[in-house]
Amino acid sequence: MAEVYKQIESDLQIGLTYLDENAFEKQKLHWNIKSANTFAARFYSLKGDFEKVLVHTNGVFSTHPSRWLRDLNHTYNMLDIKERMQLWGRTTEKCNFLITPQYSNWFTYFFGTYQYAMNYDFYNQVFKNPFCGGEWIWDIYGVAPDYHLVKWGYHTEKDGLNSEVGYYMIMNVIFDAEEALFLKMEANAMLDNYSAVRDDLDTYLFFRLKAYNPLINKVTEENLAKKYAEVKANFQLNPFYEIPETARTYLNCLYDLRRKEFYYTGMRWFDIRRFRTQVTHYLDTEPELVLAPDDLRRQLQIPTSALSYDIEANPR
Repeated sequence: MAEVYKQIESDLQIGLTYLDENAFEKQKLHWNIKSANTFAARFYSLKGDFEKVLVHTNGVFSTHPSRWLRDLNHTYNMLDIKERMQLWGRTTEKCNFLITPQYSNWFTYFFGTYQYAMNYDFYNQVFKNPFCGGEWIWDIYGVAPDYHLVKWGYHTEKDGLNSEVGYYMIMNVIFDAEEALFLKMEANAMLDNYSAVRDDLDTYLFFRLKAYNPLINKVTEENLAKKYAEVKANFQLNPFYEIPETARTYLNCLYDLRRKEFYYTGMRWFDIRRFRTQVTHYLDTEPELVLAPDDLRRQLQIPTSALSYDIEANPR
C-alpha cells in the first residue's frame, strides 16, 4: 500500500507540472489547476500530510475563498427549483472546478423521491439546529414519508435526430471549491491554526445559513464546543494518525458539515473510511443497520470478472 501511494504521489506531482489553462476552450471539462490542486489536497489529507494540504489549497484559492463558494444563500435563493438544478452543474458556476457529463437517471423526480429519500425525523437530525444558531439553507421536497433534497438537474440526449426519446444525462461535479475549503480547514485544525478555521467557517456559513448575521451566527470556541466537543458529538473519529484534543472539536464539526454539504455525492464514504467511524442506517419498516468500523463489508468486493480467475474473494 505504501508503494501504491508513493507512485500516486509521484504521478500527481509530475502531472501538475503539465497543466496548461489555455489547452482547452472548456477548461472545467478537463483537468485544470484548481481541480488538480483540490485532488492533491484530498490525497494528502488521506496521507495525513497537512502541510502539503495547505500548499495545494493555497494553489486553489488565489483570492479569498468567498470569491469561489456556491452562493446558496443569495443567488440560488432567487431562482426557482428548475433554474437551481440547471445552474448546479454548469461550467459557468464559479465553484465548479471539474465537471464530467455522464449517463444517469439522477436526478429525476422519481429517483429522488423513492430511491434516495429520507423521512422527516432523519432530515431534522441531520439538517436542523446549526451549532451557531440560524437555519440551514437546505430545504426538502416531496411528501411524507419520502423527502429528498434537490441539487443538480438532468437533460436528455436523444437517441436519434428526430427521436422523442433518449438517455438521461447529468453534469456531475467532480471537484469544487467547497471540498477545497473543507480540506483547508481540516489541515489548519490539525496544525493548531484554530482562528483560521473559524474565519473560514464564518465564510462558509455566510453562504449556507438563511439570513446569516455575523453578530448572531459568528463561530466561536464556545458554540463549537457546545455541540462538537468529543463528549457531545461522539463521532469517535479514529484515523491512523493522532488527532490533538482541541482539534477534535473542530474536526467533529467539519465531519458533520461535510455530511450536509456533500449529501448525495458519495463523499461521505471517504470520511467514513478514513476516520473509521460507525454508521447507522435507519430503515422505515425494519430494524436499523449498523456498520461498525471493523465490519468486513466496508471493503469493496473483488469484481466477478477477477474472481473467475481463481482470485480469492474478500471475506464477508
